[in-house]
Amino acid sequence: MQAPVIPIKLCKGCNRKLEINTDNWFFRDGKPTGRCRECRARLKTQHDGPYGWVEAKKVYPLMQELVARYGSVTKASEASEISETAIRSIIDRKRPRVQKKTVRLVVLALHEKRKSDRRNGAGEIFLEMKRKQAEIEERINRLAGY
Repeated sequence: MQAPVIPIKLCKGCNRKLEINTDNWFFRDGKPTGRCRECRARLKTQHDGPYGWVEAKKVYPLMQELVARYGSVTKASEASEISETAIRSIIDRKRPRVQKKTVRLVVLALHEKRKSDRRNGAGEIFLEMKRKQAEIEERINRLAGY
């Protein structure tokens, strides 16, 4: 007498040979899917990059500093590889949220600019400019009654 044949399938994700049953596989139309349950769960929980959204108010100060350091939205856009429209909408507070990949690009561009400013001794000049800008904004807010 022969031993019963146990049906086995190769997972396309992890390349493991697994027994065909509901513990190892999801089924569609009565057939097991291409990837095992473990691989499907891993795909849902582990991502290669930054996915999702962040509140724009958290990104606003970074974006302001980026534009201030580069001197214009156009230069900041070129350096960070973010569209001018996106930068302006964040600065004008028209967006309620921002993609995490955009935040990542802002942080990387800002890091590089800070590094180059430190090397070139532009740090003190920028701080003085920032102080003056803060004074101007404070005066405007006092006059407007905010």
